[in-house]
Amino acid sequence: MKKNLAYIISVIVLFGIFTVVYVANMIMIRNLTKKIDDGLLQYQILLNENKELRTRYESLIAKDRIVSIATNQLGMVFPQESPIILQISKQRIQSLEGN
Repeated sequence: MKKNLAYIISVIVLFGIFTVVYVANMIMIRNLTKKIDDGLLQYQILLNENKELRTRYESLIAKDRIVSIATNQLGMVFPQESPIILQISKQRIQSLEGN
């Protein structure tokens, strides 16, 4: 009888331990799944923001926009003549640096 009672108690204790471990694992898995889902959502938000910023950047560096601002707001004009290209030899630069 005592062996039977000890056996029953040990089975109940083991069952309780297994139940607690199982529930703890399920809670941990649910929490990790929630963290993964939150991370994926944050990743998607950042990807969308990145796309928006790239689109805005491309519109800001558009040549037509820059030319329009330069001519209309800043009063700049394109040169009428080709620029003069000066060629100076290294020897001439060295002689000027020596003075």
